[in-house]
Amino acid sequence: MKHISVYLLMFLCGCICFGCHKNKEVILNMEVEGVIISIYQDRKNHEVYTFTIKSNSWYDGTFIADFYPKSWLYASIGDSIIKKKNEDFITIKKETVPL
Repeated sequence: MKHISVYLLMFLCGCICFGCHKNKEVILNMEVEGVIISIYQDRKNHEVYTFTIKSNSWYDGTFIADFYPKSWLYASIGDSIIKKKNEDFITIKKETVPL
């Protein structure tokens, strides 16, 4: 029984390590520039915070904000979001309201 537990633990650790590495590659290769049109917790995806992005480029859709801790606390609807290829950070530009 002890051997089964050890093998199971090794398998789970391997899945976590290799799964995270694969996600990082996908995220680094993304290039997104658009406007945040909604911010919500995706109940179907482990309650992760998600932005819905409207863009003039190829990318329209959801953007997982949980990859960038606490970004959803800073961002608001109408703000611009920029994620350049091979960068591991995002830029959020606040919407300016005319006086």
